Amino acid sequence: MKRTYLPLLAFMAGAGAAGLLPSAWGSSVFEAEPLAEGRVMITSQPLSNNQWRLMVIEASSPDATCWRKHSGGRLEMLNATANSQCQTYTSSSGYSARVDGNDLSRSWRLRVEPAGNQLILELINPATDMSLVVGRAPRSESGMTAFVLESGWQPAKRTYQGKALQHLYLNNSDPLPALMARARHNGNLIARPPALPPALPGAGPVARASSNTAYRSGITTSTGPIALQVIPYRP
Repeated sequence: MKRTYLPLLAFMAGAGAAGLLPSAWGSSVFEAEPLAEGRVMITSQPLSNNQWRLMVIEASSPDATCWRKHSGGRLEMLNATANSQCQTYTSSSGYSARVDGNDLSRSWRLRVEPAGNQLILELINPATDMSLVVGRAPRSESGMTAFVLESGWQPAKRTYQGKALQHLYLNNSDPLPALMARARHNGNLIARPPALPPALPGAGPVARASSNTAYRSGITTSTGPIALQVIPYRP
């Protein structure tokens, strides 16, 4: 029987995340099979506009050569996309997080965020502004670097009734409230600002800035009734 974490739930309520925890519970129809060390590489692919995409590379066997690591954490792919022994996953359809035996793919997602000279691999629920650090990597504008996962996280293969599927987990056996409480203690719980609403079509920089400021402060820019033109009715 699983232990309950009522004190931790109360603690997380103060962090504004307790309402998100129930989405993680419930038995998963899938299982997880741990992968041997050296079979999986967690990395990121640089995109435009200061953005990165998470990329997970899986080698079919310990002997398959899919990447080469260089100094400074830089990573070189060795024809992984063209090699049948190397499988790459670049979207949430190919990877997700699994915590305490529960698949979090429905409500939580993994993403890469820059932070100074580092890249942070985060687990985040879009409904909250809090994210859990899963791994860190050196930041490189010109190439890929390897993530070092936080303690307790390890790659695993999603399985169904004993059959391996084309989906990888970042797996942690600890309950989610315990993970978040520990992350808050050691600085691995990060507050992110909520996403801004899209700007109106044709709005210039000043209008967008004004709209964003009003959104952040929770106020509207209206100062009173709006006068409308009245057109007389003519039969």
